[in-house]
Amino acid sequence: MATKVLMPKLGLTMEEGSITKWIKKERDRVEKGENILEIMTDKANFQVEAPESGVLLKIIVSEDTEVPVGTVVGIIGKENEDIADVLAESTAVGSKKRNEGTKGNTESATNSLPKDTGVKDAVSENRSRESGRLVTPRARKLAEENGVSLQEITGSGSEGLITEKDIKACLEKMSISGGDKQVVKLSGMRKVIAERLSESQQKRVHIHLTIPVDMTDAVNLRKSLSVKGKKVSYNDFIIKALAVCLKEYSWLNSSLDETKKEVLLHSQINIGLAVATEDEGLLVPVVTGVDGKNLWQIAQESRRLVEKAKVRKLTGDETSGGTFTVTNLGMYGIEQFTAVINPPESAILAVGIITEDPTVSDGNFVIRSIMKATLGVDHRIVDGSMAARFLKRLKSLLEAPRELLPNG
Repeated sequence: MATKVLMPKLGLTMEEGSITKWIKKERDRVEKGENILEIMTDKANFQVEAPESGVLLKIIVSEDTEVPVGTVVGIIGKENEDIADVLAESTAVGSKKRNEGTKGNTESATNSLPKDTGVKDAVSENRSRESGRLVTPRARKLAEENGVSLQEITGSGSEGLITEKDIKACLEKMSISGGDKQVVKLSGMRKVIAERLSESQQKRVHIHLTIPVDMTDAVNLRKSLSVKGKKVSYNDFIIKALAVCLKEYSWLNSSLDETKKEVLLHSQINIGLAVATEDEGLLVPVVTGVDGKNLWQIAQESRRLVEKAKVRKLTGDETSGGTFTVTNLGMYGIEQFTAVINPPESAILAVGIITEDPTVSDGNFVIRSIMKATLGVDHRIVDGSMAARFLKRLKSLLEAPRELLPNG
């Protein structure tokens, strides 16, 4: 019997995903476990494996289309297998999902679609009529938000159906020929980042505290380790120090369940590391169980995750389960900044560049390597005094970095 290829759920917060690329084409032979398509979620790009071996008989959802988790996007089966029943079932399920999100302003076109191409359009979105023209609800909404006249759009779907993809193509042309200004529609990862951070600012009561950290000993220790062939970044020292602090101050390793009005104190410490990608998007791979890892293990794992993040090849597990986040803009020469908490976490640490600053020691001026660390916390969960003690403890650990090495 034919096998359905579903939009997977990658992480607890994922509700929908967008197909960015079909690696395999219709009628291609595929093997179980082989990558057949690439999707984009609110966190990263992921490649989806074939659930069974066979022939990719039907691509139901086309590229650049966003659908809910669990939607049938393709069908794998035997050569020349009759998949009419599976197609009909997939269409019915897809229509039901989208109908649940509408309010009577659309009509299902499942029964009126041509047999050869109708399934793809029905699964993508239901249709409604606009001045005698067929248009999907998502396309209509996108057009309204951007002031695009549907009369000027040529639909690419069956029977001239105007889809979201058609509106996006129109917006791209507008951005290129916009005269003295360019309008670029938020989409993909940038759109998700905007939505998540806006939500974080609206729901969380942010407070920020900054403390200077003398990193002189850490700088010297890192140089000596490098000579011995041990590659350790400043972020690795920070993550290891955070593991100690978060174990002592568990309220900063927590999240608030707003529905139950409960604070969940996480038993495991999983630290996310904000990484900028080549297309200016932001990904946060997660180093899990840092309280059980030594400095060398943290360095190896974080280096592996950062490399994967830069080329957007992280898996769902590698971006899920974070309980605290670190963001570092020191490589750009930024000395100090505040960061927005990464939901559903309750705290984030922002660190800047290490600068050579003159300080007074025993009445004499000396040059020390200083880094400013700014802690942002959700004030609904963490009080300012607790945040201050946390920062003070972090400072003491980073200023005595040899304590972070394995066995002393």
